[in-house]
Amino acid sequence: MRTALAISIILLLSLAAPAGARLGPLHAELIVRDSYRSGSGVLVRVEVLDNKGQVERGLWDAVATLSGDSPAVALSTNKVVLYNGLGSALVTFTGTGDFTLSANVNGMQASRQLSSLQGQPVTDVSGSLTGEATNWSGIIHVTDDLTVPLGHTLTVQPGTLVLIDGVASGNNGADINIAGDLQSLGTAAQPVTLTAFDPAYEWGRIDLDDAEPSSFRYTNITLAGHSPGSGHTGAGLVFYARNSNVAFDHCSITDHDGKIGAASGADLTFSHCHLARAVMGPEIGSTALMLEDTFITEMFGSDDNDAIYIHGQRSGQKVELRRGVVADTDDDGIDTLGSSILVEDFIIRDIYDKGVSVNAGGPIFLKNVLIVESGTGVAAKDGNTGGNPQVYIDNCTIVSTDTGRNPSDLGIHAYFKYATSGTIEYFVTNSIILAADPVESDFGDP
Repeated sequence: MRTALAISIILLLSLAAPAGARLGPLHAELIVRDSYRSGSGVLVRVEVLDNKGQVERGLWDAVATLSGDSPAVALSTNKVVLYNGLGSALVTFTGTGDFTLSANVNGMQASRQLSSLQGQPVTDVSGSLTGEATNWSGIIHVTDDLTVPLGHTLTVQPGTLVLIDGVASGNNGADINIAGDLQSLGTAAQPVTLTAFDPAYEWGRIDLDDAEPSSFRYTNITLAGHSPGSGHTGAGLVFYARNSNVAFDHCSITDHDGKIGAASGADLTFSHCHLARAVMGPEIGSTALMLEDTFITEMFGSDDNDAIYIHGQRSGQKVELRRGVVADTDDDGIDTLGSSILVEDFIIRDIYDKGVSVNAGGPIFLKNVLIVESGTGVAAKDGNTGGNPQVYIDNCTIVSTDTGRNPSDLGIHAYFKYATSGTIEYFVTNSIILAADPVESDFGDP
């Protein structure tokens, strides 16, 4: 019976300022590698920054128009869609010769010169690296699975283009297997790129298994995921971290047939990253996560297309998401299962199902979070193993809409799903909730 589960709601409402609402002197920034290979995709990232160098999240929707100054080079697209001041697109440049790429956003312009890599030498690699260290620069072609063994350091220099063999479909694309460590040292002026040798044949994944700490800075990882499936969606992974420490700084992980990644027993950091255009975002469990100033957008498909899915963590592990954006997904924004997380100063928007989904676990802390244009703002479920989910909502604004999902247009929802016993508790302070049903309980009136 539904009455086996109780719901408690403490609700205090007052005016809440939406996260990211600050417009001031702005300028555009174009993050793109300084060279191109004709016919290969180049990740073009456009940001609108304030006078402190922060992405202007108050710029809700915008489109950057791209152009080149050489008639000898054609662009596969001339548009980059921005969500809250940031967006990216995988652009194929076809032609010869150097050229200047420009991006214009609402009259703000940024430009970068790209040189042609035509005729540059290519180094083929595969198998297990030997010795204590390997240094990559120029153009690297990974022709089959590559292993960085324990005790070995692979360093990828700024501007390196790593082309990896893939397959048209299935899970046998070439992988990069790391037991030692990988240090990708891209810069804003010279990002590192890992992408498919042939854009029609996506590569496998980066596999970190009991690896030494690895880091990726200003690194664009595209056209991967033809690797063995795992977890939600069953899709292949772009990265898989097990009992490993991995840091991504100013990285873009975009345009994949699979999902962004998975982690177990790991320590992950994402700072100023963009995760976009995949089946779903990262799925993590027993893992510490610090995700800051990071955007997760455009996760599309037929099932479980969440921006991020967070299972329970181990004792002492923290999961914190700060100053970011989750936008435009075909399922949930932030999905949890038995975890305790903090989401602070965040925008969650244009979500087909639930902005935040809570399944058992907790407590879940939402502080200064704006959730808009979602079918349900926040839903807490009776867990499939019982449990007493607690959700603390402070200084948040939740505005739901009818997305066509059933149910839809709910503010906060006590969701009867598994028919288990327990208590669902919401603690709502200094917040606004606007929906057809601002407070919905499947267990009777709260």
